[in-house]
Amino acid sequence: MICYDIHNMRYIYFFSIFFFFSAINAQAYNPSLNTTEIPYEIFTADSKVGLKAEYLGELSGYPQMYEFTLGQDEELYLSLSQADNEEIVPFSVIVVRENDKNGGVAEIGRLRSDEANWVRTKDSVLGISLLQTDSFTAPIGSGVYRVEVSTPDNEGKYMLTIGQDDPEVGYFKTVGGVRQIQSFFDYSIFSLLKSSFVFYPVGIIVLLGLFFFTRRYKDELRARFSNQK
Repeated sequence: MICYDIHNMRYIYFFSIFFFFSAINAQAYNPSLNTTEIPYEIFTADSKVGLKAEYLGELSGYPQMYEFTLGQDEELYLSLSQADNEEIVPFSVIVVRENDKNGGVAEIGRLRSDEANWVRTKDSVLGISLLQTDSFTAPIGSGVYRVEVSTPDNEGKYMLTIGQDDPEVGYFKTVGGVRQIQSFFDYSIFSLLKSSFVFYPVGIIVLLGLFFFTRRYKDELRARFSNQK
């Protein structure tokens, strides 16, 4: 009886964990850290602008520039996030396209600092609150595009998100990405426990473990009491 229950509980235990890991992979984070050091150095972004990608950057006296090359028509989607502090950093974003023949650039659109609507968002996967702008969208065709992030004094940390569709990223890589974003915005390692990617698996493991050992303990007591009779 005990062996039978233990055998069944193992199947339930591993099936629950497998089902959870499979289900939550629909939402993913895989951020890239902007490591440019030279003023106005260009950071190459993923050309698959339809897939969601996060870029973590910190302005240190000059704007930061992202560039991607597109070979087909796409819908550009981007937004900006910053730490949930009382003082909002007045970030601006401008998107331009390089002209093919006569040089120069053409403006596609921008998020102005004086018009940005910063909204507090709590992301259950990230486990933290951030301030996020309204999204900017625009239809774009093939060509070379640049996205510039700046402030009046070019100081402050931000997360630039390009794209809407979640990429296929494994569980542990997503957890690593979540921790990278938390750490970038100065959240402690304990914030990881607030992420649904960590909180729920740990909760499932603990609950199933308690059920497993409680059931086993009860069966052992019942068997011992029956032998005494």
